[in-house]
Parts: sequence; structure tokens; C-alpha cells
Amino acid sequence: MKKISIFLFTVLLFACVIADAQTSVTMVGVDNITSTTATFNGNISNVPSGTTVNKRGFYLSTSPNYTANFKKLTPSGSSTAGDYSFSITTVANYLSPSTTYYVKAWARMKTGSTYDTVFSSTVNFVSLPFQSPALTADSVTNMTLTSARLNGTVVNKGDAYQVTGKGFVYSTTSNPTMANGNVASVSGSISNNDFPKSFIANLSNLPSGTTFYYRTYAISKINNTLNDTCYSVQKTFKTPESCDSIPYDLIKDSVTITEAFLSWKPRIGQANFEIDYGYAGHTPGEGSSVIVHNVTNAHLTGLTGGRSYSAYVRAVCENSYSDWSVMASFTTDPSPCADVTGLHTTDVGYSSAIITWTPGNITQNNWEVLFAKASDNYPSTPMIVTNNPVFSPIGLTPTTQYKVKVRANCGVYYSGWSDDLKFTTLVMGLEEDSQNQLSVLVYPNPSNGEIYFDKQQSQVNKIEIYNSLGAKVFQSDIVPESLNLSKYGKGLYFVQITTDRGWQTEKIVIK
Repeated sequence: MKKISIFLFTVLLFACVIADAQTSVTMVGVDNITSTTATFNGNISNVPSGTTVNKRGFYLSTSPNYTANFKKLTPSGSSTAGDYSFSITTVANYLSPSTTYYVKAWARMKTGSTYDTVFSSTVNFVSLPFQSPALTADSVTNMTLTSARLNGTVVNKGDAYQVTGKGFVYSTTSNPTMANGNVASVSGSISNNDFPKSFIANLSNLPSGTTFYYRTYAISKINNTLNDTCYSVQKTFKTPESCDSIPYDLIKDSVTITEAFLSWKPRIGQANFEIDYGYAGHTPGEGSSVIVHNVTNAHLTGLTGGRSYSAYVRAVCENSYSDWSVMASFTTDPSPCADVTGLHTTDVGYSSAIITWTPGNITQNNWEVLFAKASDNYPSTPMIVTNNPVFSPIGLTPTTQYKVKVRANCGVYYSGWSDDLKFTTLVMGLEEDSQNQLSVLVYPNPSNGEIYFDKQQSQVNKIEIYNSLGAKVFQSDIVPESLNLSKYGKGLYFVQITTDRGWQTEKIVIK
């Protein structure tokens, strides 16, 4: 038993001597960690006599097995035992942001001519997120209807080692980027000591009255393989409305009987316009309106000949209008067949009336008259009045409402029809009844072709007969006792008789 104990003591003592003779390499820790840099600290101790430190350093990897992105980092300077460190300061060794790394210390020991490498245990750490350069979008200056100057500042470069590009992105939609917005790049590099750095970009050809969103951007280097594009908080600006100004120099270019061509001068940025026109002296908003786009002229149609008109123009913007321009005046050319005016009755009796009007111009001497009971439709064929603008129907029904309208017949042209004039005949009295007997009787109605006339005591000046198409088939200054209309065909005929008391019209049907 005693021999065995001595042997065991001897073995244990030998093992302790061997253990004391081993070099110890310790991974003390990692500090000064940023998104791209860090400092590694190690220690070499228990170097046996006769053994020296040949080299020392650290192994760095993104894999705990040191198989991915492996780097061997060797500090410069003496190779001695004790504390040592290595700081990543060059782009070649920069870390990637927000990445887990594994690091261990190592030492290459030399004993005589023999070399041996000793490693520490592994320590892991996570690099910090990348701090992008700090940017601001400053106030917009030098703004006009279609242009603006953007101002921005790179306040600092953050964790980037180099800012390689800068400028602005802008758009009519929120949060523009270089991928979906308009880019205004600004040339020139920024040195490490040149912060804060202000820069500008002048924009042109902008639409007026439009809201834009804009941001500054900076492109920076993270390491040898990674770039970063960052943006400032967005701001907005709005180009002034072109409708803040009024179009000017509204004039007539040319005028015809029914048309007029107007033109005007726009203010910068104005492309859409409204023209309001009406009879002379009208108020804007009460006349007719025409909208035009991308032109500075307007074609007005459907005007009345020989009338004076007034017109105004204003700019139309997306959500607003300019004020109305100064009034422009023009007069259309006289119509060769102007509308009659002043249609009225001068004398309404029990069975007759006198209707007069004012010709459209002094040369008019031929008119067409449509006359019927107010409850009936107008006949398809008008009666003709020549020389004097007077129509005197007789043989009317007492206490009955009638309607009449007139237009001028100028040969090639016709005027428009006047508005309806309505009037009611008086209650029939004895005197009127006796006077009514003075009208010409036309009978029978309907007829097989032969009709008869009884002018009683009337003095007849003219008799005219028209078919349903308005064609005159018979005319005479003398009333015949009878007349055969069968040779003109079956249908409706209008017998118009002019007497010393006025006009009389009878409808005759030929079967």
C-alpha cells in the first residue's frame, strides 16, 4: 500500500508541473463596439521558461466554427506576453451592421525551433445598427408659378466612412424615393470635416397650384461591399395658383351675323379658361358659358344678328377660378333676315283683331303668319303678309283665345319665329253680330270639288287659295261665284280673303 501511494503522488506532481508549463491565452473581451468597428482585447500568461511569443492576434468570423467570413487579425508592435488588443479602423476590416460575430484570441509560441499555436475560448458579440447620415429638408425659396429652389443639409455622416452622393427627391405623392420620385442630384463630394454641408437644387417646369412632397437623400459607404441610401423627413411646398392672376387683353378677333371669335392673353401657368357672354351689359354668371382647354381663344356660335354683346374671361384652375377679366364688347353683323319685334294687338273685337309688328330691318316687306285657336295646333302652312306688317283676321269666335306668331321671309333666308302672342276675343254684341254678317261665306265644307262664295256686303280686294304644302293654287282680285278645286287634288286648302275690313281665312276640305 505504501508503494502505491508514493507512485500516485509522483504521478500527480508530474501532472501539475506539466500543467504549470502550458501557456494560457485568454479572450478578455470586446469593447468600443459600433456598427462597423470594435476593439478586441486578449491576454497571454503562464509562458514557460525557454518559450517566447512569436505572434499574437485574433480570429474573427460570422460562424462559431470560423468557416464564414474568416479574418485573421494581427496587431502590430512587440510580441510579448501580457495584455494586447486590436482595433478595427480600416475599411478592409469593417464589420457589417447588426451582425453576430465570433472572436477568439490566439498566440503562436516558440520553444527552440518548435512552434505551437494556443487559442482562447470564443466570445460572441453583435455589431450595432448602422447610423445613417443625419439630413434635413430645409425651407423652399425662390418660388414662382413654375419653379422653386430646394434647400437641404447633411448634418453629419453618421457611421458612414464616406458620403458619395446627395440631392433631393420630390413628387406629388407622399414619401418619394429615388425609385418612384423625381430626382434632383447635387454634384460635389463631402469631406469628413465638412459637416454640416448645405446644398441646393433649382426645379423648373413645375405645374402651378400643385402640392409637392420633397426629401433630401444621401448615399453613403458602410464598408467595402455595402452602400446605404437614407432620406430626411419629408416636407411639402405648393406652387402658387395661376388663378391668382386675371387673364387680360380680351378682344374680338372677328364677328359675323351669328358667330364671334374672341382671344385673350393668359398669365403664366394658365391653360384652362371660361368665357361668359350675353347681351350687352349682362353680369358674369347670367350669360352663356364656354370652357376651353390649352388655347387662348373661343368660338361663340348661335348669336343673333345685329345685337350688341358683352363677354368676360377667367382662368380655371384645379380647385379655383381667377376673377373675371375686364368686359369686352362686340356687335354682330346685321342679319339679312332679322327677327321681327314688337308683336302686339291694336284692336280686338268680337270676331276680328288687328295684329301688328315691327320689321327686323327697313328692307323687310314679306312675312309669314301662323294663326290658330290657342287650344289647337298651328296649321302646317302659314299665311303670307306683304308690304305692311299688319294681320287682320276676321270671322273669329267670340270669347275665344287665339295665338299668333310671325317670321320674316327674305327670299333665301328666314328669320326666327317670334314668341306666341295670345289674345281673347270679346263677347259678341248686336252690333258685332251685324258686322259679322259682312264677312265672305265659303261653302260647302267639306266639298266634292266645287265651292261657292257669298261676299254679302263686303268689299273684296283679293282672294288667294293655298294647298296643304303652302303652294298657291289660285289668286284673283275678284271673288267668283264658284270655283272647282278638284283639279288640284283632294286635301286641305286655305282660302285667304282680303276685304275692306281685314283678313279672313277659311279651311276647306276637298274629298
